[in-house]
Amino acid sequence: MKYLLGPVYADLLNNQNYIPLSFDYDKSSILQALENIPETNLVTSCNRSIITKISTILGNKIQIHTILYFRMAPTVRSIIHIDKNSEDPKAFQTPFGLNLPLANCDPILMRWYSKNTLDTSIESFVGPNGSNTPSISEDKVTCIDKINYTGPLIVKINDWHSVENQSTTSVAQFISLRFSAPIEQVINIFG
Repeated sequence: MKYLLGPVYADLLNNQNYIPLSFDYDKSSILQALENIPETNLVTSCNRSIITKISTILGNKIQIHTILYFRMAPTVRSIIHIDKNSEDPKAFQTPFGLNLPLANCDPILMRWYSKNTLDTSIESFVGPNGSNTPSISEDKVTCIDKINYTGPLIVKINDWHSVENQSTTSVAQFISLRFSAPIEQVINIFG
């Protein structure tokens, strides 16, 4: 799927990894919509019923394709990966997500990386949607950017990144919304 990006937002995919947004949303109602999802240490893909509930809570402003629910235990860090189905290039993929902190997210740190080796071997793991997702070991990358989840963020997900709960005591909860719409539309609606 190709996105036609205007000049204002093209930098997200080329020169920056996130765009902070400022808008109000009902965190407690979203958490209530997520309450029957089994507890995990990391991420769960939401079903259509939950996506519809969260879309309604957010005012049905734009169609949401996918929602990932992160429930990160203290000190948990994801592996370095790219949000991509490495087996099916025609599968839905988007270059960005809209991440909404729900509970205890100030210590959530998202990092982006560049490869620091010519080694082309890439590993993979089974992602939350059941597809093989590319991953890479930390010794093959260099951290180039990072941000804490202190508010809503548009984040780049089609490049190497990881997410870590740096708290030693609190479970952090947030969601990542994925859209079929272009990034300008998402920013215009939520920004």
